[in-house]
Amino acid sequence: MIGKTAFENLKNLFKKVETELNKNLRINQTEKYWNQYYDVTDISITPWNDKLVTCNACCGGMISGKHPDIVLKELLALYGINKKFQWEEHLLKYLKSSEFKCKKITFPVAWPVARKIFDRELKKMRDEIDKGNIIFYHKKGHYQIMVGYQDDNFIFNDPAGDRKISKKLRERKSGKNVVYPYSMVKSEKIYGRCWSIEI
Repeated sequence: MIGKTAFENLKNLFKKVETELNKNLRINQTEKYWNQYYDVTDISITPWNDKLVTCNACCGGMISGKHPDIVLKELLALYGINKKFQWEEHLLKYLKSSEFKCKKITFPVAWPVARKIFDRELKKMRDEIDKGNIIFYHKKGHYQIMVGYQDDNFIFNDPAGDRKISKKLRERKSGKNVVYPYSMVKSEKIYGRCWSIEI
């Protein structure tokens, strides 16, 4: 049987280990997590009847707390049943109209050209996360929300699920607080701008 002093020492040791592990960890949560393959139920209203085009509605829903079906219908009503409802600037207008404060973090070198992200931009994103904000992250062909970081890696709420694993194996919640290594974030090109959102 373990003595009271030994138990206290063990408890303090676990606390120190936990503190060390979390020292370089920061996460700011979105209102909800939505997965574009599991949570979007009405794709008949999307162009091409395709859930692949709903990552922006899921991101809008994660930030606003609305179901992505509602965000999708509102975006389509505003911008039409064409590719325009997917445009980054339209989702930002939509968020700003709901009184979210949005600030540009990255700028396109030449529009519309995808490019690798710079370390100084990733540092800006970490700084914004330290302020309690999240990042609306526009990578080539996909939108996701950066919610935190741990050491050199970045934490996302990714509406496509954990993209490190095969799409067939991704469970609904696999994209919530998913950790993408620095090497993956650096290798995937950004398209357009990334935005800091006050939550």
